[in-house]
Amino acid sequence: MCSSDLNDDVYHGILRLLAEECCSLMHSGVVSNGTRYYPICMGLKGDGPALGKAGYFTRYFASMGRDRGCCHECLAGCAGIPFEDCRPVADWVSTIGLQVPWREDRVSPLSQVPGQKESPETFYKPDPFHIYKQSLGGYFISNSIVLISVDLGLFTAPGQPTAVQNVLDRAYADFEFFVKHEW
Repeated sequence: MCSSDLNDDVYHGILRLLAEECCSLMHSGVVSNGTRYYPICMGLKGDGPALGKAGYFTRYFASMGRDRGCCHECLAGCAGIPFEDCRPVADWVSTIGLQVPWREDRVSPLSQVPGQKESPETFYKPDPFHIYKQSLGGYFISNSIVLISVDLGLFTAPGQPTAVQNVLDRAYADFEFFVKHEW
């Protein structure tokens, strides 16, 4: 048995145990100070790779390729549905929830956790931190750095090289001084 097969078996086993524990808590509850509470599992939150692996997704950002799809919630990136479409009524909007992102013969053990039967893919919830950082936020920050350092020239120094790395080094030194001495 290959070590990756063993790792897959271990990971699958952990997901199975997690699903069993969630179901047990939801059905049997837990007693605290004489009162029984019935917790519910609202979903699994994580970044794209974690959700894709836990949900056994065949359609998510890491499966990008011609007509393979890049979103577990819709058919963006599939044939005729461009994922780059940012219009208010993009073509992919009407495909949300139409098709589960996993093969019917290979379903995650987490699918046994009670939840949204009509749209089981909504159990897997993207982490807002990663979504912002890896998309809009990342572009905003990188463009802001270019604007401040290159276009506005705020960290250029007379007689000093204006290469981006030199400008970033001066900006970092300025920020470091502020944090250590002025804040």
